[in-house]
Amino acid sequence: MIKSLTEEVCEKLRDDIVGLRMAPGAKVSEAKLAERYQVSRAPVRSAIERLRLEGLVVVKPQVGTIISPLSFEGALEVLGVRRLLEPAAAETAAARRTDADARALREAGGAGLAGAVHEVIRARCGNAEMARLLRAHQGVVERVLRAAAADAQPPRPVELEAVAEALIRRDPAAARRATGEYLAALARHIRGLAPAREPA
Repeated sequence: MIKSLTEEVCEKLRDDIVGLRMAPGAKVSEAKLAERYQVSRAPVRSAIERLRLEGLVVVKPQVGTIISPLSFEGALEVLGVRRLLEPAAAETAAARRTDADARALREAGGAGLAGAVHEVIRARCGNAEMARLLRAHQGVVERVLRAAAADAQPPRPVELEAVAEALIRRDPAAARRATGEYLAALARHIRGLAPAREPA
């Protein structure tokens, strides 16, 4: 599928925000982003609006658009929504995954496993709106995890490997169960970080 210019800019901007290359609380300049991504301001404006709906940027009166501040409470709320949606998405994805998906999951290693698992779930869940929501919610949680991690890499709970294995085996029930356990582990991890590392 050919991506629109807005989609390309949105992906780049989302990656920069989630990867903390754009600091929480920093003011967003359409002109500077257009120069950064070598595009006109129109796709930048559209991308910013999409990311506002995802919760990665906010509009403040008398200030303008800024990168959303980090919030452990917000990440836990998002995980609550993911725990309602993602196990069902993983269940469907396990039944629909392709041989290419299985190869990607087997070849993914280290920090790349999370990306591969979430990509398969989004691509094979059979619902474009659910896939969009899962991508948005994943970014909110990952940004908080990256900010709290000493090495700037989010943790990879062992439960994630069980999700990958269930997808590879085309085991819908196991995929649903393992995804719920993975998200519960992420929530426990964030709750453990929150008291000591509450962002300003």
